[in-house]
Amino acid sequence: MAWLIGLVCVVLVIKFWRIFLPLGLIAAAAIGVFLLYENQQTQERLDAERRRLEQKRLRVDGALNRAAKTDARWEVLFEVDPASGKNVPRSARVTSDGGLCHLQVEQRVNGTRLAGIYCDGLPLQNKYSATTAEVKFDNRETSDSMALARFSDGDDSYIGSSQPNGNLAYSELIERLATAKRVALLLNFEDVGQRWTTFSLLNADQALVSIGAWKAKSDTAALR
Repeated sequence: MAWLIGLVCVVLVIKFWRIFLPLGLIAAAAIGVFLLYENQQTQERLDAERRRLEQKRLRVDGALNRAAKTDARWEVLFEVDPASGKNVPRSARVTSDGGLCHLQVEQRVNGTRLAGIYCDGLPLQNKYSATTAEVKFDNRETSDSMALARFSDGDDSYIGSSQPNGNLAYSELIERLATAKRVALLLNFEDVGQRWTTFSLLNADQALVSIGAWKAKSDTAALR
């Protein structure tokens, strides 16, 4: 049956070739125009993506390359207590050299403790798998590893208070933040790669005492 239908089609094409030939040429031209358009659109999307990635890389490297050593001071952030209505110090943060990121130690109302890393519009590569950041203090010879996680409601990341065995303990991180002068984090920026990002620890001890993240060895945090 199929061969009969095929034979009929061949006969019709031969008999009415003057009609089918222009239609075939029109169809071929239409397909060619469509494929050309799709190819152009694909190329434009690829070019736009390359420009986006280059702009992101230039933003990261530009900020870090021109970053001068600064003495940025830590600031304390307050939140209203839902029960008492009082302003309570909950977070302490500082801006990185070059202004690319914020490092923010948080003592949340539900008892959660973490060190947030906020780089506006620059997510770190840890959405689908665990990511490790190297943490290097100016008063130590070597760096230490700490696990990063991504906040569930955004692209920013944080160092959690629970760390795998072999990593720097969170309590030790806070101790070092309060007793060193500078800290650098090796962060893996998405689409860019690993870059060292440095933060001042000027008055970090006082800020961390204020939010209850660290208990000074004396009643008053030592000035550095």
